[in-house]
Amino acid sequence: MTKNSMSYNTQFELTQLITKTAPKILGLTPTNKSILLHIVSFMNSDFECYPSAKKISEISGYGEATINRGIKEIVLCKILIKKNRSNGSIKTSNFYSLNKKELNYKVYGESTTVNRPKEKSNSNNDYLAEDGNYYISSTDYYIKRMNNEISKSMV
Repeated sequence: MTKNSMSYNTQFELTQLITKTAPKILGLTPTNKSILLHIVSFMNSDFECYPSAKKISEISGYGEATINRGIKEIVLCKILIKKNRSNGSIKTSNFYSLNKKELNYKVYGESTTVNRPKEKSNSNNDYLAEDGNYYISSTDYYIKRMNNEISKSMV
């Protein structure tokens, strides 16, 4: 895929993208990348699924504690969105959905909203940055981006 090719319309294309991307670029360990790929294997056409940690453990060979720890770290990296599910008072498997914007940013350094039309406003923010937001200038964007990266590295 080229830098500007951000399309993955199927589970197979998504799996290929993740497989061909180094874990470090995704912000994951190799184990967590493997866990992500196993979760993706359950995803439907909307990139959503709800496999249990037990089921992921069975097909991956990792222990349930490793799966739960890995999922927690993948969610912290913002590639997956996790929601708890329950049937009345009984907890069932979690619901997972792919955060396409974050994945695209990690893989391509671009947002899925780069080409959205500018909304009319009275502000002077005329620069559309790669994160999909408008800034006063490219300098303003890069200063905010650098400050965010510095803040993240201090944590």
